This record gives sequence, structure tokens and C-alpha cells, in this order.
Amino acid sequence: MIRYGEDRMSHGCSMRLCATHRIAVLLSTSVVACGGYVDRGRNLYEQGRYIESAEVLQHYEQEIGSEPPSRQAEYATYRGLSMLVLGNYEEARRWMLQAYAIGRTYPGSILPAWQRDLDRGWRQLQPHLLSPQGQSAPPTR
Repeated sequence: MIRYGEDRMSHGCSMRLCATHRIAVLLSTSVVACGGYVDRGRNLYEQGRYIESAEVLQHYEQEIGSEPPSRQAEYATYRGLSMLVLGNYEEARRWMLQAYAIGRTYPGSILPAWQRDLDRGWRQLQPHLLSPQGQSAPPTR
């Protein structure tokens, strides 16, 4: 029941609370638009939420080219690792190779933790490649 003088929206929240909620939504959307999706994809991967990680990262594939090399390397690493866990070995190989290429082109762009994850994933991928010729050590850095 709304009393005289109360500022309430039809769904029961105060106008101030609703405005605060809208601002929070806008800010979270802008973070996602500015590369936060890469962090989100990595965090989902680290939580074992591989399908969600792959979906988040895939959704923003068109934007990754405008990100700095470190974001591109992080994206490629965790997109590849997500694909590995989901059994899409060709896509895993594609994205991992891209991460290694970025790391070679832009030394220091892959943080040590990402590098460890990438190298571990690369080793796990090897038995799943179709031919012995396709198996290899990680590309040189």
C-alpha cells in the first residue's frame, strides 16, 4: 500500500533505489563493453563453468581485435582452454596457437598465470589431435 507522499514505483522500490539500480546496470554494461567480458570469461573458466565461459567469450569475438594485446592474449588463452574442456579440439588448438602468437609478437602480454594455464592446456590437447604430425611442443615464445 502506497501512502501519500511516498515515492514508490509500481513494482515497490523507491525512486532513489530504482535510479541507483539503473546506474549500477549501466556501469556493469559499460565494464563488459570495455573488456570486462574477458575477465568474466576467465573467471567462469576458473570456476569450472566452461560452457558459460565459452559463450561469453564467443559472444564478444568481434570486439577482441580492438583490445590491447594483453586482453587479446587472455581472451585467446581462455577461449582455447574452454574449447579444450568442451571437447572442441580444433577450436582449442586454433585459439591456443593465437595466444602463443600474440605472446611472441608482444612479449610480456601473457601474464605468468595465463602462460601456465596455456602450457598445461597445450599439453592436455596433444593426445586429442588427429595425427602424430599434429602433436607438438608449444610454439616457441
